[in-house]
Amino acid sequence: MVGALFGLNLVELYGPPPPNGQGIWVNPAEVVTVREPLRKDGFADGTRCVVTLANGNLVASIEPCDTVLKRLR
Repeated sequence: MVGALFGLNLVELYGPPPPNGQGIWVNPAEVVTVREPLRKDGFADGTRCVVTLANGNLVASIEPCDTVLKRLR
């Protein structure tokens, strides 16, 4: 977790494509849901967890949801 000048905490998640997914910085306060993808056809190969943000954006992660939840806490 990274603390910024304004007290903003960000968590880095790794998105597809594996094995070296792109780092995505997420504000835990903006996370609405964390879940496994319901269908694999809507997400890139390797997606193991989907994070929904307050603005409606979806973040696909190659990390399992339990790991994502631990980082967000």
